[in-house]
Amino acid sequence: MSDVNEDNFDRAFDLIRPVIQGSADVGKFLTEGELQKTMDFCRHLFAPTTPEMYSSVRKRVNPELMSSSAPVLTEHDLDKLLDPNDLEAKFVLCEVNARKPIHTMYSPTHNFATEVHVGMRAIVEHGRLGLVQA
Repeated sequence: MSDVNEDNFDRAFDLIRPVIQGSADVGKFLTEGELQKTMDFCRHLFAPTTPEMYSSVRKRVNPELMSSSAPVLTEHDLDKLLDPNDLEAKFVLCEVNARKPIHTMYSPTHNFATEVHVGMRAIVEHGRLGLVQA
């Protein structure tokens, strides 16, 4: 990680910092549009919702919309599906959609069961644990 004449890892960290920060694949500069899309997406992660709102919305919308494994819908998609006056449903479903990629990313059973290693994939189900050919 350091060169022969270096006494620290500063240069190495400068090289990997963009990867850690998530900017390595997007370049050094974001367009204003890209930044705005990112901010719009992130603001829904912490929408002003409560468990009671989730319960209420769950009773009146298609259950598929509340599923963390369903496709991510844009705010525009949700506008087409929801009553324009139902802000509660919009807040909840925007938050659900913003968190879908995170749930997939950090779901150990989902990731573990879908990754292939040496031609094998894990079966991770209650009462059924094992390996199968991928």
